[in-house]
Amino acid sequence: MQEELEKMVQLESVKLSFTDNQIDFMLQNIGNLDPYLRDDVVYTLFARGFTADSFTPEQKTKIVTTFIS
Repeated sequence: MQEELEKMVQLESVKLSFTDNQIDFMLQNIGNLDPYLRDDVVYTLFARGFTADSFTPEQKTKIVTTFIS
């Protein structure tokens, strides 16, 4: 999954779309001790996903609910 997400970092924002499995992996690794995975992959994709409105409404709800918890 990490390799799949690393490739997504290179895509243009307008082409981003996320599966629920990708979102789950990103949420599980938001506090990962590996700075590359955490900062360059997970944080970057969350920021780009919200900026480009690439998440579905259901995915946004799941992400925000998880952040708040």
